Parts: sequence; C-alpha cells; structure tokens
Amino acid sequence: MRRSKKARVGKAWWGALALGAVGAAALAAYLLQRPNGTAEELDVLGRRIETLEARAEALAQARAALTAPARQELLPNYQIECVPPWRELGPIGQGLWGCQVPEPLPNGFYPNCNLTSSRVQVDLTAQGYYEAASRSPQLIGARQLGARAIRLRHQAAYEGIFEHELGGAPLRVLATIVVREGRAFAITCSAPGPSFDTFVAHFRAIAASFDLGV
Repeated sequence: MRRSKKARVGKAWWGALALGAVGAAALAAYLLQRPNGTAEELDVLGRRIETLEARAEALAQARAALTAPARQELLPNYQIECVPPWRELGPIGQGLWGCQVPEPLPNGFYPNCNLTSSRVQVDLTAQGYYEAASRSPQLIGARQLGARAIRLRHQAAYEGIFEHELGGAPLRVLATIVVREGRAFAITCSAPGPSFDTFVAHFRAIAASFDLGV
C-alpha cells in the first residue's frame, strides 16, 4: 500500500533530524578534545543539540499521528449455535464463542463448548492440525480415544475424542477442527468422563451448526 505524501515527507525529516542530532553530538566530542575549544562554542553547540532533540521528539509524535493504526485481521464470516436450553456465553478469554448447559452437574461442572481460531500454514489440513495439537506439551499426556475425518455441512473437518486431567478431575473432550485458507477453527466440547455419553449428541449438534459459508 502506498503511503501518503505527507507520511513520506515526515519520514524523511525524521531521518534528517536524527542524523543532525548524531552529527552535533559527534562535533561536541571533537570540540572537547580540541586544545582551543572554547566554553562559548560548547554552550552554543549544546543548545543546538537540545533543539534538535526536541524537534526530533516532536516529529516522532507527529509521525505516529500520521501513521495509520495496524488493521486488525478480519475473520471469515462464520455461524455457530447453541442447542436449547443451553446458554450462549459469547467470547471468553481467547475464545471467539462459547455456550454451556444452564445448570451445573452435581460436581459443579458445566458441560460446555468453545470456538477458537488461529493462523496456520496454508497447506495444513484439519487432521494435521489435530495431530499437531495432540503432541503439544499441554496435551501430550492426554488419552486419545478415537479420531475420524467427517464433514460439517459442505466443509471437510476432523473430529477427535480425548481425555485429560489438566483441571484435576478427568474431563473428556470432543474436538472438531475445520481449516480454511490458512486459518484453523477448533470447536472443543467438554464434560466429565462418566457424563460424556449423555452430552456427546449435544456436542455434535453444536459442531454441526458451524458454518463458514461456501
């Protein structure tokens, strides 16, 4: 993208002032070494350095004001839905979306699903992403209970089930991965191991609602 003329000029002046300040400092050091260097010369040069530094700071602030802020990356349009009577939670932490059962289990845990997304290599598949995540330090000790390639609507996807104890009590997770154009979307749904079979149909229904469009 081409910069505006004003932005390019500002950058040039910033470079000139910076070089000027460096040059003035070098000249001051030279005068200090001269046997006949006068206090008046050093005083005048010192004021020049201060002036140049002040101008450089002012120009840096002006340049920052002229520079457009970094554009946030726009995610592809997607859709995902809770199943009634689950409660939609919206973004939580690094997650884009979440939902959970309306009431906790007797042990206090709320079975839930969350959607996250991250940039990946363009040629990485959903299966490759899942397998790489399974080898991460956080999940290296998880017990893998099965995985398979599936389709969500018109999207190729990969589904895996594993069990871990990161939070203390064992939790079983259904993870569904979709990768498109260098971005991976992961839908992870969790419940305690003994309750997992009660909720797995809900988990799959939520994952099946995920849609990135054609």
